[in-house]
Amino acid sequence: MPLSNGNEAINLLSLDGGGVRGASSLVILHEIMLKIKERHDYADIPKPCDIFHLIGGTSTGGLIAIMLGRLRMSTEEALHEYDECAQKIFSNKNRKRGSLSEWYKATALEKVVEDLVKRRGMGKLMRDPTDQPKGKAFVCVMPAKKIGEPRLVRSYQGSDNWDKDLQIFEAARATTAASTFFKPMELKDSVTEESAAYIYAAIGCNNPVDYVLKEAVATFGPNRRLGCIVSIGTGTRNTEVGRSRRRGFSLDGLKRRGKFVMGMLGALKNAATDAETPHQLLEHKLNGHLSAYFRFSVPDAADKVKLDVYKKVAYLKTLTTDYLAEEEIIPKVQETADVLEEESPDHKLTLGHVHGLDKKQIIPTDAKAQLMDTTSQFFTARDETLDRLVRYFDRGESKDTERREFMLHGMGGVGKSQIALRTAEMLKKNGSVKHVFWIDGSSTTTVDQSYANIALDKGWGEASTRELKRLALRKIGELSEEWFIIFDNCTIRDRIAHLPL
Repeated sequence: MPLSNGNEAINLLSLDGGGVRGASSLVILHEIMLKIKERHDYADIPKPCDIFHLIGGTSTGGLIAIMLGRLRMSTEEALHEYDECAQKIFSNKNRKRGSLSEWYKATALEKVVEDLVKRRGMGKLMRDPTDQPKGKAFVCVMPAKKIGEPRLVRSYQGSDNWDKDLQIFEAARATTAASTFFKPMELKDSVTEESAAYIYAAIGCNNPVDYVLKEAVATFGPNRRLGCIVSIGTGTRNTEVGRSRRRGFSLDGLKRRGKFVMGMLGALKNAATDAETPHQLLEHKLNGHLSAYFRFSVPDAADKVKLDVYKKVAYLKTLTTDYLAEEEIIPKVQETADVLEEESPDHKLTLGHVHGLDKKQIIPTDAKAQLMDTTSQFFTARDETLDRLVRYFDRGESKDTERREFMLHGMGGVGKSQIALRTAEMLKKNGSVKHVFWIDGSSTTTVDQSYANIALDKGWGEASTRELKRLALRKIGELSEEWFIIFDNCTIRDRIAHLPL
């Protein structure tokens, strides 16, 4: 793995809250780390603290941020510790009997984190004395008596110094102090020396990606190049509220109205802790710069696994594994792994471009996909070269369905693109192929744009460039007729992630 040189592009990791469903976030992140290992043939699976410069989390995402950043754990280690932690905290033995406001004893979480900190042997304070260039971490906490803007407890020197004396277990307790689950956590301000109660910051900050970006600008500067932003959720949910019908004062009517009220309360809570809106806003903001931002979250997992049901963690991991095996997610994970290790990302964005960007601000880009051309009337090629290519791709009466690839290489300007185009014309003319597609392989951005153009030309739909690319890959893969793709000027190391399945 390349060492930090103080000037490389900044990679950011944002982790949502979600109780025991944080296990899903770790499974997803572990898969990304595996892809990085495989792609670069590393001896060991890289740790997130060696890949991401800044890791931020809320609630359970905050606990994971501490594990991966401050305690510099691998995803394998974090998964093991997380499972142990969830079982001890949310077991029936740890239930707080006779309390409606605090369902579980907070001391169990404190003991689990303190034990983990002791075993890691990296100090008790949240502030990391080694000040590593990568793996900086923060957690979001909310003043219990002033719900609104969260405060950050950091492993590094931030814009304020209120948190410099806080211990790791205090940060973990405060960020996970979910209302109705745990009592608030008292934290002492290192500047004012005043203590106040803090709870988790899921209300308004369950997806902390905006705060990750804000902290990145404050820590590394607005002119620092952005690598990519990876945001991982703990599962989406569907919100439904039934209708309340006036049925007098019958018992049946009261029950229906009761269900309606409870549904409304649930919907309001879900809206307050919504994690998808920040994602949608950032995705819209970065539309056209696909390799700058990646979001993962298992559909409907929040409905299927509740915050404190640790006995369903195995089921949750199965849901996550199935999600990672979906045809649209496999190339997305691979692309994320590739971009995280790129020295010069195609999008050419800085942290300042992304944070605080408004609709009037233009993000610079010089990457535009070239469209498919026709062969020049002045083009001449050796007949044996074209004959060889046509024979190679023409299946004839063969029942062989194996995908075939042929690489043309040589100095620029010798006619490689013209040869590929003439081959495509000949194959289409003799009926060997039905569809011909042209992909500008200059960068991942131009590849995405090329696929989006194909989807639009075919009338397959209208959406963001990223969604159109995924749609085009799926539609091409589903074609029953033979197709032929020309990957022109390809400099991408891994083309498989950009080919139809």
